[in-house]
Amino acid sequence: MVSFGVMGSAAAQMPVDLLVGIKGGVAGTATSEVPKLSNRQQIQYAQPTDDSGFYPGFGIGPGVGLSLEARILGVLGLESGVYYMGDNLTGWQDKSVNSIPRGRVTMEHQVSALHVPVLLKAVAPSAGLKPFLGLGLEFVFQQSSSLEYRTERENSNDPTIDQYGPLFSERNRVSTASYMMLQLTTGVEIDLGVVRVPVELRAGYNLGWDDSFDARVKVESGGSTGHTFTSNGENMAHFGIFTGVVYDYDFLL
Repeated sequence: MVSFGVMGSAAAQMPVDLLVGIKGGVAGTATSEVPKLSNRQQIQYAQPTDDSGFYPGFGIGPGVGLSLEARILGVLGLESGVYYMGDNLTGWQDKSVNSIPRGRVTMEHQVSALHVPVLLKAVAPSAGLKPFLGLGLEFVFQQSSSLEYRTERENSNDPTIDQYGPLFSERNRVSTASYMMLQLTTGVEIDLGVVRVPVELRAGYNLGWDDSFDARVKVESGGSTGHTFTSNGENMAHFGIFTGVVYDYDFLL
């Protein structure tokens, strides 16, 4: 009776892996354009152009952070962590007046942010290489956010484009934001025993994304342009490729 009880107790124990490590890689950021001002808005805010100055953008930046995952039976995991990301992007618009190209207005949006994923993962129970798929949420907490503009003439003797740089630099602002993404990750984990080397692709979409002017821009009176336009600073999507070194601590529950 005792031996059966011991065997039953041992059989009921569940293998658990606690994976702790560092991951880093290249992160991408994308956003869409804030719509142009309507005729009503242009008159209401006394603006010389219907251009919002918040352009569709794309950029690449670094990302690095700590990863923590609890995995049961070697196949089902819950992963989180904290990552410091450079969510920088560049957008631009080429302008023509009377069908004549005048030059380009470029927007630079520089952001540093903390990303906190919470993912459910399924891992193949294979030896050596372990493909995986993860799905969940990622919380973004921007730490800093800044906006700059520059102009480039199509013709060095044509100053038409020059007006937009000072206008947008004076009028347009950006605030730091916090938002939540639907996050998908997939890749392969190289099993070296105690050490694992993950290679993964990540993609996330902002669940609260709204393309409208009123949702993305707060307008206040004041300043040399009569009004200031402040973007909420959120981005539409993030993606990247990451790798790292993870240590596997296994025990029984």
